[in-house]
Amino acid sequence: MLRFNTLEWLAQKARFLGLARRWHGAVNFADATGAGDPIVADLRHDWPRTKPCPERSRRVGSAHR
Repeated sequence: MLRFNTLEWLAQKARFLGLARRWHGAVNFADATGAGDPIVADLRHDWPRTKPCPERSRRVGSAHR
C-alpha cells in the first residue's frame, strides 16, 4: 500500500494515475471514508478502474490482531 497523504491533491492524483498506467489497467483501490467519496469520484473520472475502499480502519485493525 502506498500513501501520498503529505502531498497536495494534484500531485497525489498524478502519482496515482502514473502508477495505474504503469500496472497496465490494474484495479486500484482508494480510501473512500469520510471526505474520500468525492476523491474516488474524481479518480474514477480519469481511471474508471478505481474502486472505493470504505472500511480502511476495520481492515487495518484486523491485520494487527
